[in-house]
Amino acid sequence: MLCALVTAAMLSGCVVSQTRNGSYQFGFIDPGTSVAEFQTANGKARLRRHMDGTWGVRFPDTLSVYRMGRHDQVSLVRTLTVGGTTAALFERRNRQCVDFELLTITRGNVARNLIQPGCGQPVSVNVENDQLVLRTVEQRPMVWAWSPEGLKRGRLQAPPQAPAPRTASPAPRRSTPAPPVQPRPRPSAPSPRPTSPPARVSDAVAIPSGSIDVVKLPPTRVTLEKGD
Repeated sequence: MLCALVTAAMLSGCVVSQTRNGSYQFGFIDPGTSVAEFQTANGKARLRRHMDGTWGVRFPDTLSVYRMGRHDQVSLVRTLTVGGTTAALFERRNRQCVDFELLTITRGNVARNLIQPGCGQPVSVNVENDQLVLRTVEQRPMVWAWSPEGLKRGRLQAPPQAPAPRTASPAPRRSTPAPPVQPRPRPSAPSPRPTSPPARVSDAVAIPSGSIDVVKLPPTRVTLEKGD
């Protein structure tokens, strides 16, 4: 009888899983397509596009889903797991605009941050020193750096410019040879003065490619729904 019930559930679009104590859990799956699968600190996850045009991230181990809403296209860009925390970066396309959604996933908890570099702004994404770093491609890049401590945003400081070298003016030409110059005794060199230590920048933090004025962006916790 149980086999018949499980078979009927599968044919009707359900997912059946058995818990550790031997009981069964049922969850309904919306028709759709799995676009990407990746591993997180909360088990496997799948990026899915549903038949109604909405997108979601499904966690099969817990039969739960995070619903991302309606977008023209969503793709998984990069993931990074540090300890028991996973960052998953998604690119969202709507008409001619592109932005990014960053999910921070721990066991039983999912939070999100929205990253908006600007429509048509090229970006690069890299993993540097256990950080997921997204930066715009321009002279003074805007940078978003994720670590298990959270997401930080800022603009890289412009490197100091060295002064242009000064050129010596040419010596005047003489019509007659100058008389010989008698050498003078050289004065003793003055003792060097103590120099003060350079000023410390207290409002900057080291990033792999330079310094960044930091603004910490708190995430928004999301509620996972049962099903798909």
